[in-house]
Amino acid sequence: MKSVAVQLVLISVAVTLAAQGVGIAMTLELDSNEVVFVNPGDTWRFFRGTQAPSEPAGAWTEQGFNDSGWELGPGGFGYGDAGHATALGDMRDSYLTLYVRRGFSVPYPVPDQALELAIDYDDGFIAYLNGKEVARRQMPAGSATYQTAAAASHEAGTAESIVLGRARDLLVAGVNVLAIEGHNNSKTSSDFMLIPALRTQGDAMRNEDTWIVDTNTV
Repeated sequence: MKSVAVQLVLISVAVTLAAQGVGIAMTLELDSNEVVFVNPGDTWRFFRGTQAPSEPAGAWTEQGFNDSGWELGPGGFGYGDAGHATALGDMRDSYLTLYVRRGFSVPYPVPDQALELAIDYDDGFIAYLNGKEVARRQMPAGSATYQTAAAASHEAGTAESIVLGRARDLLVAGVNVLAIEGHNNSKTSSDFMLIPALRTQGDAMRNEDTWIVDTNTV
């Protein structure tokens, strides 16, 4: 409530100045609680990339895809480094790519906050929300297959936070799906890691909504 009161004071000042013929630009930042949709240790469906995960190729990223035949495991996939909960002991010298999916529920209304992907990875990945690509790192441009290597090496150890956009623009009320393909830079690589999480940031609006006040009403 303190934050809202401050915003009302700012609006009041803006109206006063506008009445005096002064136009100002004002950005509102409304505080709200962080919402966590996917935790690092949540259970995922995963598919070892010894072949294409679906036909057609992108079907596995969609909400309606049947992944009941995929394996189940806690987040933190990898080998060769500490920190993974699901060990991929057969990946080295065998396959480049791991596919993971997790469904999660979003209440109505969808939060009006910035949506953030926090991900620790080695070496590259492409992330999708409800079938649409929302982020990629260390991957060549265009579509990737299970035989596509990461474009460069990237060592895990520190999660990268990637702002994807507004939650209300990317999610729907009800069931949503976060799908990620993780790629190694070679089959002989000594390690691989994929640890994703999905959450909102604490601010409902952050430096995005600017009002120009040049009348005596708002």
